[in-house]
Amino acid sequence: MRIGWIIVASGLLPACSDEGTAAAAASRVFVADERAGTLSVIDDGAAHPVATVDLTEARDGASVRYLPHNVQVSPDGREVWAPPRRRSST
Repeated sequence: MRIGWIIVASGLLPACSDEGTAAAAASRVFVADERAGTLSVIDDGAAHPVATVDLTEARDGASVRYLPHNVQVSPDGREVWAPPRRRSST
């Protein structure tokens, strides 16, 4: 099994807000849904999702779902990382 980090929201933060990148990261909550294989970006002021990133990819004719957990935001707020716990083929 290969373990690695998935950079899921690089470039997503500025699209979610007119604020600067670090301010946008501070006003967002990133939620990894392992069961669905998605990462949701939630506006903490309005408490509603503003984006959902599907981490499923097609590989060799099958869908491979990455199961993100332990979401981390870089200190400058420009990138969000979600390492895959394991992969599941569907």
